Amino acid sequence: MNAHDMIQTAALNPTRRWPLSLAALFLVVFMAAVVGGSALQGALGLPLRMGWLQQAAAVLSALAIAWACGEFRAQLGLFRPRPGWFWPTMLTGASITAVIALAGWLAGMAPARHGTEWFAYQAIAPGLGEELGLRGVLLSLLLVGLARRPLFARQPVWILLLASVPFALLHLLELSGIKLVVVFFFMLYAGMVLGALRLRFGSIWPPVIAHNLANVGSGVLDLVLLGQI
Repeated sequence: MNAHDMIQTAALNPTRRWPLSLAALFLVVFMAAVVGGSALQGALGLPLRMGWLQQAAAVLSALAIAWACGEFRAQLGLFRPRPGWFWPTMLTGASITAVIALAGWLAGMAPARHGTEWFAYQAIAPGLGEELGLRGVLLSLLLVGLARRPLFARQPVWILLLASVPFALLHLLELSGIKLVVVFFFMLYAGMVLGALRLRFGSIWPPVIAHNLANVGSGVLDLVLLGQI
């Protein structure tokens, strides 16, 4: 599938004006929403350990930009997945869980104990905030903006790679040294396979499900390694 076919599959408008400028603007708004949501949660002193308001702000920023672009459903990928989505989605989630485990092992990161709030958060929030923003609005705008350029038209994997960089950077907070390098490259992989899932099935819901499945799976794996299951 080339970039032009991907635009058609995603029901995007290939004549949109200034898509790359809009993508840059969205990234600024999205990152500001993530930081602002986290700061607001801290300022309110809510009894929460996970970044619920951070993800809520990310969702709102994605909805706002998609609405402003005038292609709300297409920009976000709010369509029913094409047939055959279930098992590729499950396998994608499982592969990301395995990649997370391998990255943790390579970086020397010990398994962590997780509570009820952690599992509830991972089953709901990141897959919505990060997928609607990065595999929804951002990937859509990059796809339209780059599809006419020969390199990207012939090899759309470069579009997926470019859209995955912000996703990888979001996971580098409080990391340094070898941990930073390992996690960055493994999160690039996760971002690319989630993006491919969105474009293959023309919907944001498979990557949302795969993302949350991978997060919960990594927590369950941690508990197994700690001997708690």
